[in-house]
Formats: sequence, structure tokens, C-alpha cells
Amino acid sequence: MFAFDTYNEQNTRRGKRESTYFVDQNFPYTDDGELLLNETYTGQNYLGYANSNGGNRRFYLETSFNYDRSYGKHNTSGLLLFNRTDYVNAFAGNFTDAIPFRNEGLALRGTYSYDDRYFFEVNAGYNGSENFAPSKRYGFFPSVAVGWILSNEKFFEPLSEHIDYFKLRYSDGKVGSSSGAGRFAYLSRVEDGQDGYDFGVNRQYTSGIRETYYGVDVTWAEARKQDIGIEVNAINNNLRVIVDFFKERTVGAFLQRGDVPNYIGLTSDPFGNLGIVENKGVDGSINYGQSLNKLRLDFRSTFSYNRNKIIENGQPKQLYPWLDRIGTPLLANFGLVAERLYTLEDDTNGDGFISPDDGAEYPTQFGQIMPGDIKYKDLNGDGKIDSFDRQQIGNGDVPALTYGFGLTAEYKGFDASVFFQGQTSSDRFIGGQGIHPFVGGGGTGNLYTTATDRWTPENNNAYATFPRLSYGESGIGQNNNTQESTWWLRDIDFLRLKTAEIGYTLPKDVTGKLNINTTRFYIRGTNLFTISKFKLWDPELNTRNGGSYPNISVVSIGLNVLF
Repeated sequence: MFAFDTYNEQNTRRGKRESTYFVDQNFPYTDDGELLLNETYTGQNYLGYANSNGGNRRFYLETSFNYDRSYGKHNTSGLLLFNRTDYVNAFAGNFTDAIPFRNEGLALRGTYSYDDRYFFEVNAGYNGSENFAPSKRYGFFPSVAVGWILSNEKFFEPLSEHIDYFKLRYSDGKVGSSSGAGRFAYLSRVEDGQDGYDFGVNRQYTSGIRETYYGVDVTWAEARKQDIGIEVNAINNNLRVIVDFFKERTVGAFLQRGDVPNYIGLTSDPFGNLGIVENKGVDGSINYGQSLNKLRLDFRSTFSYNRNKIIENGQPKQLYPWLDRIGTPLLANFGLVAERLYTLEDDTNGDGFISPDDGAEYPTQFGQIMPGDIKYKDLNGDGKIDSFDRQQIGNGDVPALTYGFGLTAEYKGFDASVFFQGQTSSDRFIGGQGIHPFVGGGGTGNLYTTATDRWTPENNNAYATFPRLSYGESGIGQNNNTQESTWWLRDIDFLRLKTAEIGYTLPKDVTGKLNINTTRFYIRGTNLFTISKFKLWDPELNTRNGGSYPNISVVSIGLNVLF
């Protein structure tokens, strides 16, 4: 099999911007009563022009040999497959990206089963990537899987009245990854026009050539994946349960070294096969259906739970244990621990500011602060709040548990169904415009109504929703109050009614007279409501300040006719 794909585009933009004006704030009107305008931008009366091009080409080649044979109670199959991809960016911006991206691999698979009871499968991949040195360009990644259908054994017959199908399976294997270290990671790069040195009376600057990327003899990152699965059908196949327990350990993930001291003199930290991450969990599905006379009920559910943690990350030993990310989730949120807001009572000097002079328990924080600003916990007790006072305060926005469940009912032509989905053990930092009032662009930006619950001298509440408001990025307290901390960490767990539907199908004796097979009326709703502690926006959105298009609720009425 051979495939060739090509893509090309050309963009032309023509436009002009008109002059704009503001009314003069000091003298808004002339003597004749006309508005006096000051030009704020000098426009143009002709069309501008901009042009850009883009395009790429991709070749794909695949050759495979298949074998399949059955004899008696034995079944065997085999596969040998070779593939190669060649991708070219026709408008690359530099020499490296202009070189074709090439990968190739050889896959092998063999299967054997006996008497529909015992199953065995072996797989192997031999993959090549251009990112590694020739001696380490190819990686070998084998895997094996076995299965056993106990319900087909003679000793299982006493249980067959209750359990219709029972299968155990296990798989163990390795997969490889070549992404993460950049292209040609084994080659160093030298560039000119780099920062050099200056010396002499006039401090004359001299540019120079330097090594901007240090090639390292890295190789494939490997992940060992193990899975134990159980499949059960019971109660006349009305109940179906599938559960998988899995474990994945990635070794040699590409990371930049953090343990190279500055006095070595490197301009950037080199990459290496440094990272080790472990992931464990369980996922599955449970389905149950039952007919009660003319009423049919079907319940379905899915779930997935996993926890990951960092085993090694190539970082030096930390000064304090709470700074070490080893043992924490891969996407854990680190930040300051916010205790409360400073209040008027904390300003013992009466000068309107909070400083160590107001008490030994008030450490130096981020710039000048006042009553109403956030008070952070000094973890190391050195009298100041800085990067040494950050610790893990959340697990991250990827939930540990995702789940869904629903119910469908049918009765005499009527049908109804609902399906819920949800997630737990997830959190997110909120921030930016709309969350930190008046912080950006000279104080521009919309605000949420929750900003009304803010600290003020009249509302001297140490636990108000928002700290004291300040104007502009350089406003007093802004640097302090916008730090990532528990104050701005939110639980984004939710339970959502994803879909709900009610329908009615006309009887056959009615539609048959019209030569119509099926006629069904229905009303369907999507994203009808969400239950969550987080109220500012849809907790499922991947955003810090709600600046993304939300999931919308949709209600539709329809007619489905089959002839």
C-alpha cells in the first residue's frame, strides 16, 4: 500500500485602518459647540498587503504478510508488517525543519488458541527514528498476552447456571517513544550572532558563536505496560462486567537536566533519558439489561481510575523536603499556602502598610502590601515568602477518576434514556483578567460578580472571596495577591447530565398502511445541568479565567422516519 498526500495554501490579506479620535477631555467643545477631537491614531487611505504560503508532503508505504490457519481445535495466525513515513515541510523556517521527517518500523504478531479455551499472543515492534544516533536509532519492543476462558472448562459446569461467560487475561509488554528531546537530539548545534562579551573603556559589545544545544547520545524512552483483565457475563447474559487493572512504568523519559551547576558554563541544560514515571489504575464497564413483561430496562456504566507519580526527574536534591517533586503526581499543582487576608488589626503601626515592623509573625512578602492582601505561610521560617515556601497543594486538572452511567427504558413504543458523566480528584488554578481584577493592560478587563465579595475597610473580613482590589499591574499588592496559591486553587469536580431523551415509536399497524417501516418522535437534551462546587464557569473547560467557549445546552425535537 502506498499513499501520497500533499497540502498547499496561499493567504493574501488586504486591509486598512482608519484614523481614530478621542474627545479632548480638557476642552471638549469649540466655540461653535462642535466636539473637539484629538487624533489618537493616524490611519491610511490605501489597502495594505500581506502574503504567506504554506504546504507539506507526506509519503506512506506499507507492506504486510498475513497467515491464518485452523486445524482441529487449533487456530493460528501471523502478521509481518513494514511501514515507513516521509514528511516534508515545504515552507520550513530553518534548515533543520526542512530536512524530511522519517520513521520506519517492522511489526510482528503471532497468535495461537486451543479449543476456545486457551489463547496466546506475542507481538514485537522494531522501530527506527531519525532523532537518535545511528547506533541507537532502532528499538525493539516485545509484548505477550495470554487468555483463559474458564467457563469452557468442565470443572466450571456447576457454575454455568449462574455465570454464562468467564475469562481471565494478562498482557505485558514494552512500547517506545522518540518524541520529547527534539529533532536530531544526538547532534550539538552551533549558531552565530549570539551574545558575546564587552570590555574596554567604552564597553564595546562583541557578538560571537556559541553552542546553543548540546547533543547527547539519547535513545528510546521505554514504557512497560501490564494489564490483568476479567470479563464476566452472568444472569443469562443480562449482566456484563469488564474490569482491567493496569500498571505502566516509563523509564528514560526525555528531560533537561536540572542538576548541572551554572559554573560548568553551559548555555542550556542538555537533555537525557532521565525521567521515570509510574502509573497505576483500574477501569472497566458494567452493563445490565432486564425485561419485565413489556418493560425493558438497560443500565450501563463506565469508570476509569488512575494515579501516577514521579519516580525520578533529573533534579538535584532539594533544600527542603516539600520542594521535592519526586513522589508527587506528574501534573501536581505547586504553590504557596494562603492562610488568610491581612486585616486592619494587623497594621499595628497605623501607617497603612503591613511589614515585619508590625510583628515578627509577618514575613516579608512580594513587594509592598497593605491590609486586605493575602497572608502566606512561611514554611521554612526564614522571615520571608519566596520560592522556598511552595509545596504541593493540588493534584492537577487531570482527574484521577472519570465515570459515566445511564439508564434506558422501553415500554409499548415509548422510550427514555439518561446518561450522566463526572470526574473527581481534580483542581485548577484560576487567574488572569476577570479573576484578578484590574491587573492587566492598565486595569482593563471584565470582572465576575464574585468580586463584590472583596476585602474593604468596611468589610474587614480575613476570609473574603477576593483580596483588596488594586489598579494596574504595578498596583500595590498585585504582585503579592496574584501568586499561585491555595487562595486561587479551585476544585473542578463535577457531575453532569450529559444527555436525556424521550421518544415514541408509532405502532407497526399504523405505519405499515403508509408503507413506512418506522416512525419515531423524540425530544433530546444535551448538557442540561451540572452539579459542581465550582460556579464561575463550566468546570470541564481547559481555562484559567473562563476565556473559552463554554459547553452549551441543546434541546432538540425530531422526527425519524425509515422507509
